[in-house]
Amino acid sequence: GPEEELFRNLTETSGDMGALVLTVNGTTKVLDVRESLGKALEIGGRRVTLRQVLRSLTIGEGGRAEENPNLPDGNPTVIFDMEWGDRKESYYAFALLPGHSPMRRGAGMHSQEAPDFSAAYRYRPRMSRVWIFAFPEGLRYVITSSSGKSSSGSLPIGSRVKHPSMPMDFFIEAVRRIERAELTVQPEEPSKGRPANPAIRVRVAEKAAGESIWLMLGESAQVNLPGGAVSVEFAPRSFSDLGFAVELVRFKNPPYEGTGRASKFESDLSLRDLSTGAVITGTTGVNHPFTHNGWAFYQSAFNDRVRPVISILQVSYDPGKPVLYLGCIMVVSGTLFMLFLKPWLLRLFKSAKGSPAAPFGPAMTLGALVLLSVGTIGGMTALLASPTLSGLLVGALMAATGIAAAFLVAGAALRWSVRRPGPALEIGRLVSLGWCLNTAALVLLMWMRMY
Repeated sequence: GPEEELFRNLTETSGDMGALVLTVNGTTKVLDVRESLGKALEIGGRRVTLRQVLRSLTIGEGGRAEENPNLPDGNPTVIFDMEWGDRKESYYAFALLPGHSPMRRGAGMHSQEAPDFSAAYRYRPRMSRVWIFAFPEGLRYVITSSSGKSSSGSLPIGSRVKHPSMPMDFFIEAVRRIERAELTVQPEEPSKGRPANPAIRVRVAEKAAGESIWLMLGESAQVNLPGGAVSVEFAPRSFSDLGFAVELVRFKNPPYEGTGRASKFESDLSLRDLSTGAVITGTTGVNHPFTHNGWAFYQSAFNDRVRPVISILQVSYDPGKPVLYLGCIMVVSGTLFMLFLKPWLLRLFKSAKGSPAAPFGPAMTLGALVLLSVGTIGGMTALLASPTLSGLLVGALMAATGIAAAFLVAGAALRWSVRRPGPALEIGRLVSLGWCLNTAALVLLMWMRMY
Protein backbone atom coordinates (compact mmCIF):
# COMPACT_ATOMS: atom_id res chain seq x y z
CA GLY A 1 0.00 0.00 0.00
CA PRO A 2 1.01 3.67 -0.30
CA GLU A 3 2.40 4.02 3.21
CA GLU A 4 4.07 7.34 2.52
CA GLU A 5 5.10 8.07 6.11
CA LEU A 6 6.77 4.67 6.53
CA PHE A 7 8.57 5.11 3.19
CA ARG A 8 9.90 8.48 4.34
CA ASN A 9 10.96 7.03 7.72
CA LEU A 10 13.00 4.35 5.92
CA THR A 11 14.57 6.59 3.29
CA GLU A 12 14.87 10.15 4.64
CA THR A 13 17.19 9.37 7.55
CA SER A 14 20.30 11.05 8.93
CA GLY A 15 22.97 9.91 11.37
CA ASP A 16 23.66 6.37 12.56
CA MET A 17 20.84 6.58 15.14
CA GLY A 18 18.32 8.26 12.83
CA ALA A 19 16.44 11.54 13.08
CA LEU A 20 13.35 12.70 14.95
CA VAL A 21 11.12 15.10 13.01
CA LEU A 22 8.86 17.19 15.26
CA THR A 23 6.21 19.68 14.19
CA VAL A 24 4.90 21.75 17.10
CA ASN A 25 2.59 24.76 16.64
CA GLY A 26 3.59 25.04 12.98
CA THR A 27 7.34 24.84 13.68
CA THR A 28 9.21 21.82 12.25
CA LYS A 29 12.66 20.68 13.36
CA VAL A 30 14.74 17.68 12.36
CA LEU A 31 16.78 16.45 15.33
CA ASP A 32 19.75 14.15 14.91
CA VAL A 33 19.06 11.56 17.63
CA ARG A 34 22.68 10.96 18.63
CA GLU A 35 23.50 14.67 18.89
CA SER A 36 20.22 15.62 20.63
CA LEU A 37 20.00 12.77 23.14
CA GLY A 38 19.64 14.15 26.67
CA LYS A 39 19.44 17.79 25.55
CA ALA A 40 16.50 20.15 26.19
CA LEU A 41 15.41 21.98 23.01
CA GLU A 42 12.78 24.65 22.31
CA ILE A 43 10.34 23.79 19.48
CA GLY A 44 7.17 25.78 18.83
CA GLY A 45 7.17 27.27 22.33
CA ARG A 46 7.60 23.90 24.04
CA ARG A 47 10.53 22.24 25.74
CA VAL A 48 11.50 18.88 24.20
CA THR A 49 14.07 16.44 25.63
CA LEU A 50 15.11 13.18 23.95
CA ARG A 51 15.37 10.69 26.82
CA GLN A 52 16.05 7.29 25.30
CA VAL A 53 16.45 5.44 22.02
CA LEU A 54 15.80 1.70 21.67
CA ARG A 55 16.50 -0.49 18.67
CA SER A 56 13.65 -2.83 19.57
CA LEU A 57 11.20 -1.61 22.19
CA THR A 58 9.41 -4.06 24.44
CA ILE A 59 7.41 -3.34 27.58
CA GLY A 60 8.80 -5.16 30.63
CA GLU A 61 7.60 -5.51 34.20
CA GLY A 62 5.88 -2.47 35.63
CA GLY A 63 5.44 -0.93 32.16
CA ARG A 64 9.19 -0.30 31.88
CA ALA A 65 10.59 0.29 28.38
CA GLU A 66 13.26 -2.31 27.60
CA GLU A 67 15.33 -3.61 24.71
CA ASN A 68 14.24 -6.91 23.15
CA PRO A 69 17.57 -8.68 22.47
CA ASN A 70 15.82 -11.43 20.50
CA LEU A 71 14.50 -9.02 17.86
CA PRO A 72 17.26 -6.58 16.82
CA ASP A 73 15.83 -3.45 15.18
CA GLY A 74 12.37 -5.04 15.28
CA ASN A 75 10.74 -1.95 16.80
CA PRO A 76 13.06 1.12 16.66
CA THR A 77 11.72 3.74 19.05
CA VAL A 78 12.63 7.15 20.44
CA ILE A 79 11.27 8.26 23.82
CA PHE A 80 11.05 12.00 24.42
CA ASP A 81 9.55 14.40 26.96
CA MET A 82 7.50 17.47 26.11
CA GLU A 83 6.85 20.30 28.57
CA TRP A 84 4.48 23.26 28.21
CA GLY A 85 2.96 25.35 30.96
CA ASP A 86 2.68 23.19 34.06
CA ARG A 87 2.24 20.01 32.02
CA LYS A 88 4.86 17.39 31.18
CA GLU A 89 4.25 14.25 29.12
CA SER A 90 6.45 11.50 27.76
CA TYR A 91 5.89 10.09 24.24
CA TYR A 92 7.00 7.26 21.95
CA ALA A 93 7.88 7.77 18.28
CA PHE A 94 8.11 4.52 16.27
CA ALA A 95 10.08 4.19 13.04
CA LEU A 96 8.09 1.23 11.70
CA LEU A 97 4.68 2.20 13.14
CA PRO A 98 4.19 5.80 12.00
CA GLY A 99 0.42 5.50 12.41
CA HIS A 100 0.93 5.21 16.17
CA SER A 101 3.44 8.07 16.47
CA PRO A 102 3.49 10.01 18.65
CA MET A 103 1.98 7.84 21.37
CA ARG A 104 1.77 9.05 24.94
CA ARG A 105 3.41 6.65 27.38
CA GLY A 106 0.80 4.65 29.27
CA ALA A 107 -1.98 5.44 26.79
CA GLY A 108 -1.89 2.07 24.98
CA MET A 109 -1.85 1.38 21.24
CA HIS A 110 -5.47 2.49 20.76
CA SER A 111 -5.55 5.78 22.64
CA GLN A 112 -8.43 8.07 21.72
CA GLU A 113 -6.48 11.20 22.71
CA ALA A 114 -5.01 12.75 19.54
CA PRO A 115 -1.82 14.77 20.21
CA ASP A 116 -1.70 18.36 18.98
CA PHE A 117 1.71 17.88 17.33
CA SER A 118 3.33 15.37 14.95
CA ALA A 119 6.45 13.23 15.40
CA ALA A 120 8.24 10.89 12.98
CA TYR A 121 11.27 8.76 13.80
CA ARG A 122 13.22 8.29 10.58
CA TYR A 123 15.55 5.36 10.93
CA ARG A 124 16.65 2.61 8.55
CA PRO A 125 16.68 -0.63 10.61
CA ARG A 126 19.52 -3.12 10.40
CA MET A 127 17.38 -6.08 9.41
CA SER A 128 17.30 -8.19 6.26
CA ARG A 129 14.04 -7.18 4.63
CA VAL A 130 12.59 -6.13 1.27
CA TRP A 131 9.92 -3.43 1.49
CA ILE A 132 7.72 -2.72 -1.55
CA PHE A 133 5.35 0.27 -1.60
CA ALA A 134 2.48 0.67 -4.06
CA PHE A 135 2.20 4.38 -4.82
CA PRO A 136 -0.25 5.72 -7.43
CA GLU A 137 2.66 6.62 -9.71
CA GLY A 138 4.21 3.13 -9.43
CA LEU A 139 6.06 0.72 -7.15
CA ARG A 140 8.98 1.77 -5.00
CA TYR A 141 11.29 -0.44 -2.93
CA VAL A 142 13.50 -0.25 0.12
CA ILE A 143 16.02 -3.02 0.86
CA THR A 144 17.57 -3.14 4.32
CA SER A 145 20.17 -5.58 5.63
CA SER A 146 21.70 -6.57 8.94
CA SER A 147 25.10 -5.39 7.68
CA GLY A 148 23.80 -1.82 7.33
CA LYS A 149 23.92 -1.71 3.55
CA SER A 150 20.63 -0.59 2.02
CA SER A 151 19.13 0.79 -1.16
CA SER A 152 15.86 2.29 -2.37
CA GLY A 153 14.25 3.48 -5.56
CA SER A 154 11.53 2.79 -8.13
CA LEU A 155 10.59 -0.74 -9.19
CA PRO A 156 8.86 -0.81 -12.61
CA ILE A 157 7.08 -4.01 -13.63
CA GLY A 158 9.59 -6.32 -15.33
CA SER A 159 12.65 -4.63 -13.82
CA ARG A 160 15.18 -6.28 -11.49
CA VAL A 161 17.01 -4.82 -8.50
CA LYS A 162 20.19 -6.35 -7.09
CA HIS A 163 20.35 -6.92 -3.35
CA PRO A 164 23.05 -4.63 -1.90
CA SER A 165 24.63 -7.04 0.58
CA MET A 166 24.03 -10.64 -0.55
CA PRO A 167 27.33 -12.46 -1.25
CA MET A 168 25.89 -13.92 -4.47
CA ASP A 169 23.89 -12.31 -7.27
CA PHE A 170 20.45 -11.97 -5.72
CA PHE A 171 17.78 -10.00 -7.58
CA ILE A 172 14.26 -8.81 -6.77
CA GLU A 173 11.95 -8.55 -9.78
CA ALA A 174 8.45 -7.08 -9.98
CA VAL A 175 6.67 -9.61 -12.23
CA ARG A 176 3.05 -8.58 -11.97
CA ARG A 177 0.86 -6.15 -10.08
CA ILE A 178 -2.68 -7.18 -9.15
CA GLU A 179 -4.80 -4.23 -8.11
CA ARG A 180 -7.43 -6.23 -6.19
CA ALA A 181 -5.93 -9.52 -5.06
CA GLU A 182 -7.74 -11.90 -2.72
CA LEU A 183 -6.17 -14.71 -0.74
CA THR A 184 -7.34 -18.19 -1.72
CA VAL A 185 -7.75 -20.52 1.23
CA GLN A 186 -8.04 -24.29 1.01
CA PRO A 187 -9.54 -25.86 4.15
CA GLU A 188 -7.96 -29.09 5.38
CA GLU A 189 -9.07 -31.58 7.99
CA PRO A 190 -6.78 -31.76 11.04
CA SER A 191 -4.42 -34.71 10.89
CA LYS A 192 -1.63 -36.16 12.97
CA GLY A 193 1.64 -34.33 12.51
CA ARG A 194 -0.03 -31.29 10.92
CA PRO A 195 -0.34 -28.28 13.25
CA ALA A 196 -3.76 -26.67 13.44
CA ASN A 197 -3.90 -23.28 11.70
CA PRO A 198 -7.40 -21.84 12.32
CA ALA A 199 -8.54 -18.86 10.28
CA ILE A 200 -11.71 -16.84 9.77
CA ARG A 201 -12.98 -14.90 6.77
CA VAL A 202 -14.43 -11.46 7.46
CA ARG A 203 -16.69 -10.02 4.77
CA VAL A 204 -18.07 -6.48 4.83
CA ALA A 205 -21.82 -6.29 4.32
CA GLU A 206 -24.30 -3.61 3.28
CA LYS A 207 -22.96 -0.62 1.30
CA ALA A 208 -19.36 -1.81 1.16
CA ALA A 209 -20.26 -5.45 0.37
CA GLY A 210 -17.66 -7.47 -1.46
CA GLU A 211 -14.56 -6.64 0.55
CA SER A 212 -13.28 -9.60 2.57
CA ILE A 213 -10.12 -10.59 4.42
CA TRP A 214 -8.70 -13.74 5.98
CA LEU A 215 -7.34 -13.64 9.54
CA MET A 216 -5.31 -16.35 11.19
CA LEU A 217 -5.43 -16.83 14.94
CA GLY A 218 -3.71 -13.90 16.66
CA GLU A 219 -3.89 -11.58 13.63
CA SER A 220 -5.75 -8.31 13.31
CA ALA A 221 -6.60 -6.01 10.40
CA GLN A 222 -8.55 -2.90 9.55
CA VAL A 223 -11.74 -3.11 7.50
CA ASN A 224 -12.89 0.00 5.68
CA LEU A 225 -16.55 0.90 6.21
CA PRO A 226 -18.51 3.91 4.93
CA GLY A 227 -18.29 5.48 8.39
CA GLY A 228 -14.58 4.80 8.85
CA ALA A 229 -12.11 2.00 9.52
CA VAL A 230 -12.88 -0.79 12.00
CA SER A 231 -10.21 -2.96 13.64
CA VAL A 232 -10.99 -6.69 13.54
CA GLU A 233 -9.01 -9.27 15.51
CA PHE A 234 -9.19 -13.08 15.57
CA ALA A 235 -8.19 -13.71 19.18
CA PRO A 236 -8.11 -16.91 21.22
CA ARG A 237 -10.94 -17.55 23.63
CA SER A 238 -10.40 -15.78 26.94
CA PHE A 239 -11.37 -17.10 30.35
CA SER A 240 -12.12 -14.83 33.27
CA ASP A 241 -12.84 -17.40 35.99
CA LEU A 242 -9.44 -19.04 36.42
CA GLY A 243 -8.69 -17.26 39.69
CA PHE A 244 -5.51 -15.69 38.32
CA ALA A 245 -4.38 -13.44 35.48
CA VAL A 246 -1.61 -14.45 33.06
CA GLU A 247 0.76 -11.90 31.54
CA LEU A 248 3.39 -12.57 28.89
CA VAL A 249 6.48 -10.68 30.05
CA ARG A 250 8.59 -11.55 26.99
CA PHE A 251 9.02 -14.21 24.32
CA LYS A 252 12.56 -15.48 23.67
CA ASN A 253 13.96 -17.42 20.72
CA PRO A 254 17.75 -16.83 20.83
CA PRO A 255 19.65 -18.26 17.83
CA TYR A 256 22.52 -20.69 17.86
CA GLU A 257 25.79 -18.77 17.86
CA GLY A 258 26.86 -17.93 14.32
CA THR A 259 23.55 -19.01 12.75
CA GLY A 260 20.09 -17.65 12.28
CA ARG A 261 18.37 -20.78 13.60
CA ALA A 262 16.56 -20.50 16.90
CA SER A 263 18.09 -22.61 19.66
CA LYS A 264 14.97 -22.66 21.84
CA PHE A 265 11.56 -21.08 22.29
CA GLU A 266 10.64 -19.76 25.73
CA SER A 267 8.11 -17.41 27.32
CA ASP A 268 8.57 -15.57 30.61
CA LEU A 269 5.19 -15.55 32.38
CA SER A 270 3.77 -13.61 35.30
CA LEU A 271 0.75 -14.99 37.18
CA ARG A 272 -1.21 -12.73 39.53
CA ASP A 273 -3.64 -14.28 42.02
CA LEU A 274 -6.89 -12.31 41.74
CA SER A 275 -7.89 -12.91 45.36
CA THR A 276 -4.59 -12.17 47.13
CA GLY A 277 -2.70 -10.11 44.54
CA ALA A 278 0.34 -12.40 44.88
CA VAL A 279 2.55 -12.56 41.78
CA ILE A 280 4.31 -15.73 40.65
CA THR A 281 6.81 -15.68 37.78
CA GLY A 282 8.25 -18.50 35.74
CA THR A 283 9.48 -19.57 32.31
CA THR A 284 7.90 -22.14 30.00
CA GLY A 285 9.71 -23.72 27.08
CA VAL A 286 9.31 -26.59 24.67
CA ASN A 287 9.15 -29.82 26.75
CA HIS A 288 9.71 -27.75 29.91
CA PRO A 289 6.28 -26.53 31.10
CA PHE A 290 5.76 -23.99 33.87
CA THR A 291 3.37 -25.35 36.52
CA HIS A 292 1.42 -23.65 39.30
CA ASN A 293 -1.33 -25.10 41.54
CA GLY A 294 -2.15 -27.90 39.11
CA TRP A 295 -2.03 -25.65 36.02
CA ALA A 296 0.61 -26.39 33.38
CA PHE A 297 1.67 -23.86 30.71
CA TYR A 298 3.25 -25.40 27.60
CA GLN A 299 5.03 -23.47 24.84
CA SER A 300 2.90 -24.45 21.85
CA ALA A 301 3.70 -21.99 19.04
CA PHE A 302 4.37 -18.34 18.27
CA ASN A 303 3.58 -15.74 15.64
CA ASP A 304 6.47 -13.45 14.73
CA ARG A 305 4.71 -11.92 11.74
CA VAL A 306 2.98 -9.41 14.00
CA ARG A 307 4.36 -6.83 16.40
CA PRO A 308 4.65 -7.41 19.21
CA VAL A 309 5.37 -11.13 18.75
CA ILE A 310 2.55 -13.38 19.97
CA SER A 311 3.41 -16.40 22.10
CA ILE A 312 0.87 -19.24 21.91
CA LEU A 313 0.58 -21.41 25.00
CA GLN A 314 -1.24 -24.65 25.64
CA VAL A 315 -2.72 -24.54 29.15
CA SER A 316 -3.97 -27.64 30.95
CA TYR A 317 -5.43 -28.31 34.37
CA ASP A 318 -5.12 -31.94 35.45
CA PRO A 319 -5.63 -32.41 39.18
CA GLY A 320 -5.90 -36.16 38.66
CA LYS A 321 -2.35 -36.57 37.41
CA PRO A 322 -1.04 -37.73 40.84
CA VAL A 323 -3.82 -40.34 40.78
CA LEU A 324 -2.56 -41.55 37.42
CA TYR A 325 0.98 -41.83 38.74
CA LEU A 326 -0.16 -43.71 41.84
CA GLY A 327 -2.19 -46.01 39.61
CA CYS A 328 1.00 -46.81 37.71
CA ILE A 329 2.70 -47.56 41.01
CA MET A 330 -0.10 -50.00 41.86
CA VAL A 331 0.23 -51.74 38.49
CA VAL A 332 3.97 -52.15 39.03
CA SER A 333 3.27 -53.38 42.55
CA GLY A 334 0.83 -56.01 41.29
CA THR A 335 3.27 -57.10 38.59
CA LEU A 336 6.01 -57.59 41.17
CA PHE A 337 3.62 -59.64 43.30
CA MET A 338 2.56 -61.92 40.42
CA LEU A 339 6.01 -62.45 38.90
CA PHE A 340 8.30 -62.54 41.95
CA LEU A 341 6.52 -62.73 45.31
CA LYS A 342 3.83 -65.26 44.33
CA PRO A 343 6.42 -67.99 43.45
CA TRP A 344 7.99 -67.55 46.88
CA LEU A 345 4.59 -67.95 48.56
CA LEU A 346 3.86 -71.09 46.48
CA ARG A 347 7.15 -72.57 47.65
CA LEU A 348 6.05 -71.92 51.25
CA PHE A 349 2.73 -73.66 50.53
CA LYS A 350 4.46 -76.71 49.08
CA SER A 351 6.95 -76.98 51.94
CA ALA A 352 4.12 -76.87 54.51
CA LYS A 353 1.94 -79.44 52.73
CA GLY A 354 0.96 -82.13 55.24
CA SER A 355 2.34 -80.16 58.18
CA PRO A 356 0.02 -79.26 61.09
CA ALA A 357 -1.44 -75.74 61.10
CA ALA A 358 0.35 -73.22 63.29
CA PRO A 359 -1.83 -70.07 63.57
CA PHE A 360 -0.38 -67.07 65.36
CA GLY A 361 -2.00 -65.37 68.30
CA PRO A 362 -3.61 -61.92 67.99
CA ALA A 363 -0.57 -60.07 69.34
CA MET A 364 1.89 -61.76 67.00
CA THR A 365 -0.45 -61.37 64.02
CA LEU A 366 -0.89 -57.65 64.71
CA GLY A 367 2.85 -57.19 65.17
CA ALA A 368 3.62 -58.89 61.85
CA LEU A 369 1.05 -56.75 60.01
CA VAL A 370 2.46 -53.57 61.59
CA LEU A 371 5.95 -54.61 60.49
CA LEU A 372 4.73 -55.27 56.94
CA SER A 373 2.82 -51.96 56.83
CA VAL A 374 5.28 -49.69 58.62
CA GLY A 375 5.79 -47.55 55.50
CA THR A 376 2.05 -47.18 54.90
CA ILE A 377 1.36 -46.26 58.54
CA GLY A 378 4.17 -43.69 58.52
CA GLY A 379 3.11 -42.19 55.18
CA MET A 380 -0.58 -41.80 56.10
CA THR A 381 0.35 -40.32 59.48
CA ALA A 382 2.66 -37.81 57.80
CA LEU A 383 -0.06 -36.76 55.33
CA LEU A 384 -2.60 -36.29 58.12
CA ALA A 385 -0.12 -34.20 60.11
CA SER A 386 1.06 -32.14 57.11
CA PRO A 387 -1.50 -32.00 54.22
CA THR A 388 0.89 -29.92 52.09
CA LEU A 389 3.22 -32.88 51.53
CA SER A 390 3.37 -34.27 48.01
CA GLY A 391 0.92 -37.16 47.73
CA LEU A 392 2.90 -38.58 44.81
CA LEU A 393 6.14 -38.66 46.80
CA VAL A 394 4.53 -40.11 49.93
CA GLY A 395 2.68 -42.73 47.87
CA ALA A 396 5.89 -43.78 46.12
CA LEU A 397 7.68 -44.13 49.47
CA MET A 398 4.76 -46.13 50.89
CA ALA A 399 4.80 -48.52 47.93
CA ALA A 400 8.59 -48.92 48.01
CA THR A 401 8.63 -49.59 51.77
CA GLY A 402 5.77 -52.10 51.55
CA ILE A 403 7.40 -53.99 48.67
CA ALA A 404 10.75 -54.12 50.46
CA ALA A 405 9.17 -55.32 53.72
CA ALA A 406 7.15 -58.03 51.93
CA PHE A 407 10.19 -59.46 50.13
CA LEU A 408 12.34 -59.36 53.28
CA VAL A 409 9.74 -61.15 55.40
CA ALA A 410 8.92 -63.65 52.63
CA GLY A 411 12.63 -64.41 52.17
CA ALA A 412 13.03 -64.97 55.89
CA ALA A 413 9.98 -67.28 55.89
CA LEU A 414 11.52 -69.37 53.08
CA ARG A 415 14.65 -69.94 55.13
CA TRP A 416 12.55 -70.79 58.20
CA SER A 417 10.30 -73.20 56.28
CA VAL A 418 13.01 -75.89 56.29
CA ARG A 419 12.72 -76.24 60.07
CA ARG A 420 9.24 -74.87 60.84
CA PRO A 421 7.06 -75.18 57.70
CA GLY A 422 3.76 -74.53 59.53
CA PRO A 423 4.68 -71.13 61.05
CA ALA A 424 6.47 -70.19 57.81
CA LEU A 425 3.25 -70.76 55.87
CA GLU A 426 1.38 -68.54 58.33
CA ILE A 427 3.97 -65.80 57.75
CA GLY A 428 3.38 -66.15 53.99
CA ARG A 429 -0.35 -65.66 54.53
CA LEU A 430 0.34 -62.53 56.55
CA VAL A 431 2.62 -61.24 53.75
CA SER A 432 -0.29 -61.61 51.29
CA LEU A 433 -2.67 -59.92 53.70
CA GLY A 434 -0.17 -57.08 54.29
CA TRP A 435 0.20 -56.59 50.54
CA CYS A 436 -3.57 -56.23 50.21
CA LEU A 437 -3.71 -53.77 53.11
CA ASN A 438 -0.91 -51.64 51.63
CA THR A 439 -2.67 -51.59 48.24
CA ALA A 440 -5.91 -50.55 49.93
CA ALA A 441 -4.02 -47.75 51.71
CA LEU A 442 -2.71 -46.49 48.36
CA VAL A 443 -6.28 -46.45 47.03
CA LEU A 444 -7.34 -44.49 50.13
CA LEU A 445 -4.49 -42.04 49.53
CA MET A 446 -5.66 -41.58 45.93
CA TRP A 447 -9.19 -40.92 47.18
CA MET A 448 -7.92 -38.36 49.70
CA ARG A 449 -5.90 -36.51 47.06
CA MET A 450 -8.75 -36.57 44.54
CA TYR A 451 -11.47 -35.31 46.87
